[in-house]
Amino acid sequence: MKKLCSLLAISIFLIVFLPACNKGSGAVKPTDSPTSLSNQTELPTSLPIQTDQQIPTSDTLTNTSKGSGDFDLPDTLVGLDSLQSYHQSLQTTFEGTINAEPQQSIATLKLEAVDNPPTQLSWVETGDQPVQFFGRIGSIDYRQPSPEATCLTSPSNDDNSDQPSTAYPLASLPPISGAEFVNEENINGVPAKHYAFDERAIGFADQATAQGDVWVASSGGAILRYTLSLQAPAGVLGPGVQGVQTWSYELSEVNTGKTTLPENCQQPQENARVPMMDDAAVILQHPGYLVYQIPGGVETAVAFYQQQAEALGWSGGEPYQFGDVTQVTFRPEDGSLVQLTFEPSGDLLTVTVQTLAPMPAE
Repeated sequence: MKKLCSLLAISIFLIVFLPACNKGSGAVKPTDSPTSLSNQTELPTSLPIQTDQQIPTSDTLTNTSKGSGDFDLPDTLVGLDSLQSYHQSLQTTFEGTINAEPQQSIATLKLEAVDNPPTQLSWVETGDQPVQFFGRIGSIDYRQPSPEATCLTSPSNDDNSDQPSTAYPLASLPPISGAEFVNEENINGVPAKHYAFDERAIGFADQATAQGDVWVASSGGAILRYTLSLQAPAGVLGPGVQGVQTWSYELSEVNTGKTTLPENCQQPQENARVPMMDDAAVILQHPGYLVYQIPGGVETAVAFYQQQAEALGWSGGEPYQFGDVTQVTFRPEDGSLVQLTFEPSGDLLTVTVQTLAPMPAE
C-alpha cells in the first residue's frame, strides 16, 4: 500500500524534528511551560490529511459540540510541568483511501525528559524509515540518524530562539469537552480517573464517529493514557479522503529519573587526550568537543592522527568520505571513542574533535 506522508504525526515530525538534523534539537525541560514551548515552535493541529478541516482546539469547541459528560480537558499539557521526570510515547495511524486508492501510515514518537540535569531524549519513527534519535543532556546535543549510525554530539546553543523545539507528544492530542466518568484505576503506578468520550467531545458531532478514553492523574491532572479512534467518511478529512485515524498515548516512569541514552551516544569525556596539530587556531572548545583550523590538507591531517593513534595503541582510524567531509573514528583502550571530522574551508582545514567516554555500567 502507498504511504500517507501527510499523517498528522508525520507532519509534526517533519516540521519540528527534521530541521533539527541541521540545527540541533531544542530540548525542552519537564518544567518548561506550554507558553515557552509555543514561543519556540508553531505546532500544527491539522488532521492527517492537510486540508482545510482541522481538529477543533479549546478556543473553537462550543456548547453545541460538547459531549454528554462533565469532564473537560482543554489543555492536554496540563500537569506536565509539575513532574520531575517522565517518559512519553505516542503512536498515530491512518488507514483508508484517497481518491479510492488505499493509503496506510504509522508514526511513533517517544520522549524521555528529566528536570535535573536538564535532559530530553526523543526517538522518531515514521513508516519504514529508520528510527532517528535527538537529545540533549545538560549542555550537550546528540543526533543519530539511525540506530547503526554514528551518534554526533555538539555543544548546545544556550539561545534556543533560532532552534525548532521538540514537540511534546501531547501536542497532537485533540482537547476534550464533555467526557463521561468511568471509574478510578491505577495506571503505571499512578492513581487515575478514567473518562470516556465520543465525536461530540472533540468537535465532530454529525461529521464523523469517534471512540475515545482518557486517564488523568487524580493528583495534578496529567494525562497518563489517551486512546482515540476517529472514523471519518469522505469529505471530512479532505476531498476524496476517508478512513480511520488513531491516537495511542502513554505516560510512564513518572519521577523515576530514568533515561536510556543510545549505546552509541556515549557521554562526552571531560578531558580530551587528543592533541592538536601545529599552527592550530582554536575556534570552539568545550568538554569533549574541540574545533580548530589549520593551514593544510586533509591527507596530512588524517596521517597525523593515525600516527598519534598508533603510538597510543588506539584501534580504528579508517577514513570515510562524505562529500567534502572526511571522518575518522578511533577507539582508545579504555573503551572511549574519539571522532574526528575534517572539512576544507578555502586554504584552511577545519578539524572537529569529539571525545566520548565509555558507557557507564548498569
